[in-house]
Amino acid sequence: MKYPISINVKSVNVGKETFLYDGDTGFLTLSTGLLDDVVKLIPYFTENQIIEKLRENYEEDKVLDCLQKIEDLYNQKKLFDREKKAVMRTPAAYQKDWENGDLLVNLWLNVSHDCNLRCIYCFGHGGSYGGNRELMSVDTAKRSIDYWFKYLNKSVPMTTVTFFGGEPLMNMDIIKFSINYINDLLKEYNIKVQYIITTNGTIFSDDIIDLFKNNDVQFAISIDGGQAIQDRNRPYASGKGSFDIIKKNVAKLRKHYDKVSARMTLTHDDVPYLKQAVMDLWDIGFTDVVYEFVTIADEKLSIMKEDVDCLRKQIQELNDITYQNIINKKRQFFTNTLKFAGFIHSNKLKNECSFQSPYTIMFTPSGEMFKCHRMMDDPDHCVGSLIKGINWDKFSENTRKYIEETECKDCWAKRICGGGCAQENAIYTGDVSKHHDLLCEETKMLAEESLKFYAKMYLEDEKDFHRVFV
Repeated sequence: MKYPISINVKSVNVGKETFLYDGDTGFLTLSTGLLDDVVKLIPYFTENQIIEKLRENYEEDKVLDCLQKIEDLYNQKKLFDREKKAVMRTPAAYQKDWENGDLLVNLWLNVSHDCNLRCIYCFGHGGSYGGNRELMSVDTAKRSIDYWFKYLNKSVPMTTVTFFGGEPLMNMDIIKFSINYINDLLKEYNIKVQYIITTNGTIFSDDIIDLFKNNDVQFAISIDGGQAIQDRNRPYASGKGSFDIIKKNVAKLRKHYDKVSARMTLTHDDVPYLKQAVMDLWDIGFTDVVYEFVTIADEKLSIMKEDVDCLRKQIQELNDITYQNIINKKRQFFTNTLKFAGFIHSNKLKNECSFQSPYTIMFTPSGEMFKCHRMMDDPDHCVGSLIKGINWDKFSENTRKYIEETECKDCWAKRICGGGCAQENAIYTGDVSKHHDLLCEETKMLAEESLKFYAKMYLEDEKDFHRVFV
């Protein structure tokens, strides 16, 4: 048979075992020395040449059997299928489909362009996004929701509504109004709505908790670690530290929730303390902790090449702790790994960036429309407004068809990565479509460690493996 000229696979070792992962198809298999050797030769030699080259180490019939199994998988398009679309990219998006209600799914409301904190790296310029500090009004919220509902694809089973800021809980009246109004609009449709809020964790009350519980609101708290890191990175506008109030609020939340998630922003200076920061957050009651690299042009805060190697060892140690916690039924997880491992298990594609898809519309407090919340400080990325309507040419200009048209085509981690973040690209490379090499390297490192974690669970703990990866 004729194999592809190039293949896109990754081998990882777990103990004495080797696993083979196909970056194009997502196929993962427990490998053997023979399979590994055959795969390395396939792009360069014919079957007869492969047999001859391996004759010294393997019996001919075993090599033939291995080649036949590979051929069967290849014919089934499970292995080495370079035509596989590895990241979901929107085919050309047309205005008529938008107007007919065949595209739009999700709503994003920046209900507050103000914040009570002044984080040292904030892409929202302290919550104001470089403009006036303002809160979304009832009128703007209603008109934004009405616009979304008018063009919503009402045949979808689920929609996501996100409240963001600044600090969104500074505008709880609008969040409450929006949830009630959306629930009322959707009550005649078989559409499940998932509400999501990212908050700095400083503002919680019994009323807020009741609203969240009654509407199944998923929330994550942005916090960067223990007291020293948090108070330095994320102080109040007055300069006072924010750690103590968040610690109290997490304790309050844990009386109602078995899961409370933390989202860390990792700066260059804090990279050496990732493991300790995660453990500090576990200690005050967080159950699930995920980090993201800071996205900022400030070279003192941005990641550097040495940070990736520094991270790898800490991630391996956090994975070991998470593994033991799973076995011991202890809810303290390092979520970066579990998230990637979940994509590996389900063989589903990671969602693409909203900036490069037509499925989400975002509104500012003044009613302007955007496709990326991180770019709301740049008028060049505004795609319309409630007054003027959508600028379709602007809205659709950054949609791309498939990642196969980019430099990511031959990356083994592309199914897990999802194609990256447009705003990160813009900050680090000056081009929303051009990826930053260091961020790619970090993503591949994290994906590789997630593969190892997943494979270890598979090999060593079958019961918990099936409990975690359902």
